[in-house]
Amino acid sequence: MAAATTAASAAKRAVGKLAPQTSAFLLCDTQERFRPLIHHSDTVVQTARFMTSVAKALGVPIVATQQYTKVFGPTVADCFADPADLDSTPIFEKKLFSMMTPEVSEHVGGLGGRTSFVLFGIKVHVCVQ
Repeated sequence: MAAATTAASAAKRAVGKLAPQTSAFLLCDTQERFRPLIHHSDTVVQTARFMTSVAKALGVPIVATQQYTKVFGPTVADCFADPADLDSTPIFEKKLFSMMTPEVSEHVGGLGGRTSFVLFGIKVHVCVQ
């Protein structure tokens, strides 16, 4: 029990608050082909829409990935309240599970001073490697 309490206390100290100027949001593989396959996909899309709206309001950059677009289709447009936001979001195609492809790493590195990342979307737990 003490170990669990210590781990929980350490996690609270380590996370801290996010600051818009040092944060970026990463939208993971929320693509059309996955919609009918994901349990409560409408909730996933609504949550993504909320997250992208928050990012826009706070001036936090959004980076999106798409897993093998030819097979799984484009990012779900409903993930963004404004279609123009989808058009202006950098979207990187990947064929690996990890989101951090060399192209994404280079782009994120060019955002300047981003040290906190919020990941959301479909299969995010697989995309962290």
